[in-house]
Amino acid sequence: MIYFRTLIILYFKNFFVIILSLVSFFVFIDFMFNKDKLPESFNLQFLYAFYQGGNATLLIYPLSLLFAMIVTIIELVKKNELISLLSLGYSLKKLYKPFFIFSFFLTLFFIGFQFTKFSLFANSAMHIKQSDFSNKTNKNLFFKFKDKIIYIKKIDIYLKSADGIKFFKMSNDKIKKLFFVKKASFKNNEWHSNNIFAKEIKNSYITTKHIKGTFLKGFKPTILNKLETKSNMTLKEAIDTLYFLKKEDINTNFIKVYIYNAIIPPLSFLLLMTILFFKAPIHSRISNIKIYILISLMSSILLWGLFLLAKKIALNGILTPNILFFTPFSLLLLLAIYYFKKI
Repeated sequence: MIYFRTLIILYFKNFFVIILSLVSFFVFIDFMFNKDKLPESFNLQFLYAFYQGGNATLLIYPLSLLFAMIVTIIELVKKNELISLLSLGYSLKKLYKPFFIFSFFLTLFFIGFQFTKFSLFANSAMHIKQSDFSNKTNKNLFFKFKDKIIYIKKIDIYLKSADGIKFFKMSNDKIKKLFFVKKASFKNNEWHSNNIFAKEIKNSYITTKHIKGTFLKGFKPTILNKLETKSNMTLKEAIDTLYFLKKEDINTNFIKVYIYNAIIPPLSFLLLMTILFFKAPIHSRISNIKIYILISLMSSILLWGLFLLAKKIALNGILTPNILFFTPFSLLLLLAIYYFKKI
């Protein structure tokens, strides 16, 4: 398996160089355009560049994997190593294994990374640029949760606390109970307060009680933030929000955009990688390498731009994310299967 190890090392080296170059270029250009908008503090400027670098890594890694494969193939072709491996009895499918295995597991790694705060680096960079260092709060929220209608005057998602909560329970389209909570905190998947005023309506009479306890079990503060701002979110937050919206029969398209955008484009690049590998030249004398490079680069950038456009269109509600993300993915899947079976 010497060939396997050699190809993995060569591929990883090219990937590392390409992603480092692309991310550095992205951060440099962004920093030059936004330098006047940033605070004068060097520490904050460095943090801004760091956060933008992390954000760029998530955007660019699928493209870098594909570029690295193209560069690796060109190196093998120019040194006549690819034709030599084929002459020794290795098939194209067997030679493709190291590229696919490395790319697949690295893609899973980056997708898994988006369950962490790493995926919120774009938000952190934006807060620095806008000089917004205050705790994130949402105000005057009004929504439905299960059988309750809820109003929250102010909620802090970082401290997981809320002020001025009012909610009432409905039964047969009639109000049965009203609750007024001055201040509450979120712990152990439910809200806690020692200052709850409960009013119950029975037979046209209203009884008032002053109680303490828990309420709104399972309603997380981060869900409120995502519903209000539609900012970047971790995959875990997106899945939690999607679960909540589905239960409440609310449109889930904008949440699906974040989930699909983290998973579908990287997998689509793996499919494009499969197609381009099996269409690659095997010898420089019998193939036009320049045409192959041009087609590969154009198709890679086109696919990358297509998914960026799909995200924008889906967030604006022009078309559903299912159509925008799964249509190109399905076409690439069919083409990849066709070329894989054709070899």
